[in-house]
Amino acid sequence: MSRGASLPIDIIVPGVGRIKKQSGVTTKPERDDLCAMLRLLPKQGHVALVQDVQAGRRALLEVYAHFTAGTLAQLHGPQDDQPLAPLLEPWLDTAMCAEGTRQNRRDAFRALQADGRRVYLLQELPAMLRTFRGECERDRFPRKFNIARTCVQAFLRDVVGKRKPLTLEVADIEQLTERKKGRAGLALADAIAVRDGLGGDAGRIWWSMCLTGMGLKEYFTDGWQVQGDRIHTPCVRNSSEQGSTRRYGATRRGRGSS
Repeated sequence: MSRGASLPIDIIVPGVGRIKKQSGVTTKPERDDLCAMLRLLPKQGHVALVQDVQAGRRALLEVYAHFTAGTLAQLHGPQDDQPLAPLLEPWLDTAMCAEGTRQNRRDAFRALQADGRRVYLLQELPAMLRTFRGECERDRFPRKFNIARTCVQAFLRDVVGKRKPLTLEVADIEQLTERKKGRAGLALADAIAVRDGLGGDAGRIWWSMCLTGMGLKEYFTDGWQVQGDRIHTPCVRNSSEQGSTRRYGATRRGRGSS
């Protein structure tokens, strides 16, 4: 026999606002108990829980079950004053990620805990990260810090939660600027000027590398071949990268080429 439809809740909770949703219960006394809980929780310091119910991030009946059992603290997740290791080690072991990423995370947290203390607290992570940032900035290792910052953010996201104050505090720590790899290419006129300025074999080698895209190792070590009107440049790393370039002008072989 059906117990009937779930009764609606439509109330205003001071400090939270309007909560309008289905209660999940079918009797008025049960609904009244849920409404009373929603009004009481902010007075007990649990505004965030009521906001989670309001936004649909938590089930109302789940919160009520913990409320009646006196176990609301379990819904808040890890506390800031908890030791870091019991939370960190299971995450490092079981988080879904590539093994390379897992090792990066282990290395990052090991670097953050380099002062030799036996116990670190969860709430100390922002300060630890700021200290590490200063060290990496001083030693000019921006990439090392940025990887560590990403690892700490992933840990807090998975274990503490995206919107928690600790997670937001770490997000506010700025990355270090990394030097861009490589250099900007030359315009055609500038490349020709370099060729003419070098002259002789050096100029021809420079121009051959410009036209074919070969690097020093490919030109002098890996070898290249003249095939009719083309220059064939084999790639020893991946056969699919082998290619050929139409031959323009004279291309001289360098030492070590085939």
